[in-house]
Amino acid sequence: MALEVDIEVALEPSAPLKWRLQASSLASGERRKVERADVVGGEEDRGLRRETLALSYKGVRLLGTYRDVFGSLHQVDSELALREGWTVHPQRDA
Repeated sequence: MALEVDIEVALEPSAPLKWRLQASSLASGERRKVERADVVGGEEDRGLRRETLALSYKGVRLLGTYRDVFGSLHQVDSELALREGWTVHPQRDA
């Protein structure tokens, strides 16, 4: 169980798109929708879709903090390779 979760989700290489997950608690394996941190009025959030993001970005990086059930603060700095195990083909014109 993670408490006081504050995680930023960013793309690598750097992009202006950022998402943020803030939650008072988060259980192991629990899924939550993350909100775009950079959406301006009226702009649509298309979400984090690996197959779409892999065309332009190499990875997703998680940065932030959370507390464990004993109150200890933990730093998060983790990266997921989007293209690992995937073959990315350029989009063909119809």
